[in-house]
Amino acid sequence: MDLLTLGIDAAVIGGIIGITQVVKTYVPAKLVNFVVLIPLVLGAVAGVALGWGLPWGQIVTKVIIYTGAATYIYKFGKSVLQSA
Repeated sequence: MDLLTLGIDAAVIGGIIGITQVVKTYVPAKLVNFVVLIPLVLGAVAGVALGWGLPWGQIVTKVIIYTGAATYIYKFGKSVLQSA
């Protein structure tokens, strides 16, 4: 893995978390518990969009990386900020 790919992946994951934070402000109070699904969906979309034209195995790898990292980092940040 070269550093350019690592930087692009980090930027995509940061973008997913940023979009999740913006969308969270528009979610009704009853659905706040389901906000964690937003990074899951956005990670899947980003993995497919950025992996378009690659073999399907690499697309699946990108989807897993983006979805897992964005969801985990979002949940970690959410729990740290709530406990502070």
